[in-house]
Amino acid sequence: MIQKTSLLLVFWSTLAIGQITKEQLYELVDKRVDTAVIVTMLEQNCVSFETDGETVVELASRVPSEVLKAVVDCQAEGTHGANAPMPKMMVNQPGAISRVSMDAFRVHQFIEFQIESNKSSFKALEIELRLSDPDRPGMEPIVFGYKGQSNEEEPIRCYRSSGAEFVEPGTYTAYLYVVSERNKGLLARKSLRTDIHKMMVEYQGSGPISVAYNSKEDRTFKSKKAIEVTTSGPMVIHSEEQAGFDGLKSFEEVTRLFQEQ
Repeated sequence: MIQKTSLLLVFWSTLAIGQITKEQLYELVDKRVDTAVIVTMLEQNCVSFETDGETVVELASRVPSEVLKAVVDCQAEGTHGANAPMPKMMVNQPGAISRVSMDAFRVHQFIEFQIESNKSSFKALEIELRLSDPDRPGMEPIVFGYKGQSNEEEPIRCYRSSGAEFVEPGTYTAYLYVVSERNKGLLARKSLRTDIHKMMVEYQGSGPISVAYNSKEDRTFKSKKAIEVTTSGPMVIHSEEQAGFDGLKSFEEVTRLFQEQ
């Protein structure tokens, strides 16, 4: 497994120049900013409020335990007082980024799919892409989804429907689920097929992502079917396993069948 990409960026958030207020901290949590991102911000900027017993009890009811610990730890260090220097910046280094806004870690609102096929009829009826972190089993998957009738000539946009709004660059597990309608047999009867792809992908930062989904069929004596998935933008596929099943199957059912193979 590819090791998770180390963050070489130092935060100076546009949400909190210097120290983070209690209101800004709650806003980050309410907007489901990734916990690791919030902790990194706290390590660099700390908070502008005191953490007495009453405040700790209040925070415990509003923020994850990792965030609360980061707040208490930075206060205990005593290095972020009113006269403390601004966080150290990465300067005078080739290619270094001195200031990074949260937009650098924002998940794009959609992934664009381009469906291609050498079959006479192929329509994608449902697409779902789920991203999760193999090192954090409890992470809520980031889900992109589409349902409808597609045409090969027109790109399909799968919009983000759930999951964190901000994530760190790194290596993630991706499940790509596609339900398609095809012509089958000499009478060209329509049939449904469900395909699942398990991929290890490297998420490299914010930006539009596009996926080319090419469904091929080699009509030789021994007919072979293959589906090729490629990406462009800040998401790179490093490995892939795939399986296909006749008929319409739910995401949960098809992933279970895939894992049993």
